[in-house]
Amino acid sequence: MNNSENLLFYITYLFYGLAFFTLAVSIFSKNLKISKLYLAKILWLMGLFGLSHAVHEWLELYLKIAGDPAGISKLLKLFQISNLSLSYLLILFFGIFLLKHLYPKIKKIVNVVAVAVPVFVIILIVVYINKNFPSSFYEILDYVVRNFLGFPSGLIAGFAIIVYAASLNSISSKGSKNFYFSGLWLILYAVSTGLIPTDMHVTFFSVNIIIVRALTAFGLLFFLIKALRTFDIEQYNIIEKQISSIAEAEKMASLGKLAAGIAHEVNTPLTKASLNIELMKNNLEKDNYKNHTLYRRIDNIEKNIDKASRIAKELLYFSRTQDEEFQRVPMKEVVENALSLLQSNMSKVEVKISIRADLYIDCIPWKIEEVFVNNIMNSLEAIEYKGWIKITAQKVHGETKVFFEDSGEGISDEIAGKLFEPFFTTKKPGKGTGLGLYICYDIMQKHNGEIKVEKRMDKNIIVLVFPEN
Repeated sequence: MNNSENLLFYITYLFYGLAFFTLAVSIFSKNLKISKLYLAKILWLMGLFGLSHAVHEWLELYLKIAGDPAGISKLLKLFQISNLSLSYLLILFFGIFLLKHLYPKIKKIVNVVAVAVPVFVIILIVVYINKNFPSSFYEILDYVVRNFLGFPSGLIAGFAIIVYAASLNSISSKGSKNFYFSGLWLILYAVSTGLIPTDMHVTFFSVNIIIVRALTAFGLLFFLIKALRTFDIEQYNIIEKQISSIAEAEKMASLGKLAAGIAHEVNTPLTKASLNIELMKNNLEKDNYKNHTLYRRIDNIEKNIDKASRIAKELLYFSRTQDEEFQRVPMKEVVENALSLLQSNMSKVEVKISIRADLYIDCIPWKIEEVFVNNIMNSLEAIEYKGWIKITAQKVHGETKVFFEDSGEGISDEIAGKLFEPFFTTKKPGKGTGLGLYICYDIMQKHNGEIKVEKRMDKNIIVLVFPEN
């Protein structure tokens, strides 16, 4: 090569290494501590890959400047090939961890690859250390490492990034595209560094493959730096959500104090009214009074007192402090306790319970009873206190699911998405607070569970989901 070609060659190697060094700095300078993305947990492997690869390329530049590799000590050759192998191993494990996260079912196959490839390379290096091979063996070993470690490592990691990119659409569509192109450029780099010999010229462009590798390295760097902005967007969303949660918590705390005062004020006259009704009924029974119309009116008064009492309890929930110890209890027992609280409203209702006696859940019993009371009461109101209610519980993939069905029309699609919002109600003014299902949602969240609407037998119904533990 003439002087101008040598200069171009040296500059190419210099910037080739700089591209990977910049990639490493870009990753390590990014604050990923609060990220919930799995990629954030393993991105340090790609950072170390960039750092190790930068060292390799700059060492290669030094060797080119120093002269013939045959004159370089065996130890330096060993360091260079070991460093190259390390950089490929880092990107290999990055790709393997990402694939295991994406496809849990292929863990065994991935683990075999993760062990087999490094072992093969280590054997080659050990053989090289123990044998006095001619200097040409260095080129052979370099070729083997690039072909059997470099190419598959880049291919696996690039493919994993491309597949993972689709899951980032919900955070940033641009970030998802940039990760997709980062994966493509990594595959291109794997092809240029693993399959094409170092001394080869690309015929169409008549340039050395080193220049092609440098260009693919810069392509990877360009898209990866843009892709890393996804973590900034995610961090912004997390902080915004936390601020919103704090504001919501403060609002609900204020509401809780107000609700507690109202509930206590309302509960006192309701308790007195309920006691007086009970005394009136006892006196009428003693006097053998048989006016059925009067009894019906007394029953209606009792139902309205129960409704008012339930509204007061919903308001009181926000300031309620009771034992919050988790207990392992039979699901059937919790349901039966909830039903016993509503017995006076169910004289014309057939209740069907399909729950195994040995089905247990870990919960705060009084809170889950509250969830069942709210949902059973909603069913009673939907069927106007006559018809049937069915409560079914079953294990589904380790989770416990509870289905609430009744003889009513079901939940309409229009309101299904709003049911669990605070103060949302379809009842007439004065008939409900709109807090019942919101309270259920809050309780289920605290149990790491879920309350949702599902379609069953062409009807939207309420479903509770309890985690395995």
